[in-house]
Amino acid sequence: VIPHQISYNAAISACEKGNQWPVALGLLTEMLLSRLTPDVFSCSSAISACEKGGEWQVALTLLKQMSQMGIAASEVSFSAAISACEKGCQWQLALDLLQQMPGVRVVPNKITYNAAISACEKGGQWQVARSLLSRMQHLMLSPDEISYNAVISSCEKDGAWESAVALLEDMLLKELVPGGIPAGAAASALRKAQGSEAAYRLLEGLMMPVWRKLEKPPRATTYTSKALQSSLSSHFVLCTGPGVLAIAKPSGVTTEDAVERLSKELALDLFIVSRLDFPTSGVLPLALGGEGSSAGNWLQAQFAGRLVQKEYLCLCEGPSLGAVGSQGE
Repeated sequence: VIPHQISYNAAISACEKGNQWPVALGLLTEMLLSRLTPDVFSCSSAISACEKGGEWQVALTLLKQMSQMGIAASEVSFSAAISACEKGCQWQLALDLLQQMPGVRVVPNKITYNAAISACEKGGQWQVARSLLSRMQHLMLSPDEISYNAVISSCEKDGAWESAVALLEDMLLKELVPGGIPAGAAASALRKAQGSEAAYRLLEGLMMPVWRKLEKPPRATTYTSKALQSSLSSHFVLCTGPGVLAIAKPSGVTTEDAVERLSKELALDLFIVSRLDFPTSGVLPLALGGEGSSAGNWLQAQFAGRLVQKEYLCLCEGPSLGAVGSQGE
């Protein structure tokens, strides 16, 4: 069977999804050697593969070669190239690409702007990120949670707490619900300027009522702290509190496996906000609720806002020496 354009496109797309950018480029080269003309889909998929592989320079080269081959780039091509610049911390190049689009009659969409905003966030350019958000609104592109999250994060990094809080309020006005990470980023910016109490007031006064209102029904009966303790057979559980559970994660177990085991045992949704490495043992706090729960958002916001912190007393790696009291040579 002789490969044709459609089969090559499918193979390049598969490479993109499988994070195999060198293979995607090899297939694109093979098309040209076989005298098959790549189309916008072939090139866009190859650019996306390079974006996922962190190869922003190769992605930009491919975008330039599209023009040289007479292939009109699409918003998908530009969005992938801008995302590649974002991952490579090249915010200025990302903006250059965004500005080039009208000149080649390509209209930026929400994905394009979100990628450019994220590039500005990684580059510490909160004012530019916010201006892009305003431009989206002017163009009736309806910014989403991704748009706002990136701008709020950029404000936090530069200490622009007033803008971060204003953006949270703007999200709520547009009926977009900030999760724990953007709320925590705004709280972090406020904490740097006015202290921890102001940050807690923001989360308790502005966010918790919203999170509680949108709370999904729990997967099982709500437990009191005492009842939850008595229902556990696992000796890894250290203590419980309102909306939170602390376990002693053993070494040699991933955080995800330990939490999945406990979640099945309790028939409760548990949300991971912090992880310990596979060989590391230690105290692991979990939210008593799934992703999007008020408990999950609250704990995640506290971590993101630097209102809680880890303290490592000792880090050890190696085989177990045995139970307490064991003796040996």
